[in-house]
Amino acid sequence: MIICGIEIKGSEAIFALATRQQDGVGHLPLAIKKIGLEDDDESANVKAFAQQIAGFVRENGISHIAIKKRSKKGELAGGPTTFCAGGSVTLS
Repeated sequence: MIICGIEIKGSEAIFALATRQQDGVGHLPLAIKKIGLEDDDESANVKAFAQQIAGFVRENGISHIAIKKRSKKGELAGGPTTFCAGGSVTLS
């Protein structure tokens, strides 16, 4: 089982992979650690971002995805771009 943790930060999805091992959980090194979303006002860019995420999931044999929750209020609240990025990630 390969688990992918994703943090949506601004217009980027940042990844960390882990696998379950006999002695616990092990970190897996990545060649690609993040994927960016260019100009989220263009639907073609959001679709391309979603396709990149889906390709990343397939190429790495990911079976489970966990997305770090974004803040809804306060100084560290996520903006509209994180909604586009988060929606793309969860759709793939």
